[in-house]
Parts: sequence; C-alpha cells; structure tokens
Amino acid sequence: MKRKEEIEEELAMCSEELMLEYLERQEIRQEIVKRAIRKREVFPCYFGSA
Repeated sequence: MKRKEEIEEELAMCSEELMLEYLERQEIRQEIVKRAIRKREVFPCYFGSA
C-alpha cells in the first residue's frame, strides 16, 4: 500500500489546483480531492482490474 505522501504527490500531478494546494500546504485537503473527482480530473481506483 502506498504511503499518504506518495498518493498526494501523484494527485498533485493531475491538475494545477491540486499542485498549488500541495505546494502551499505540503498536503491536499480532502475537500479539494472531492472537487477534483467531481470535475473528473481524478479517478479513484481502490482495487480490481479493468
């Protein structure tokens, strides 16, 4: 399982908003991640195959 920091670094690469959040706060707030999911910038996949 990936560490939280690794996940946040990968999320930061998905949009400018996420990158700015990560650079300013050194973390990404949950509400920002939810917004990115709603905008379809991030597609969470917990386990399984396509």
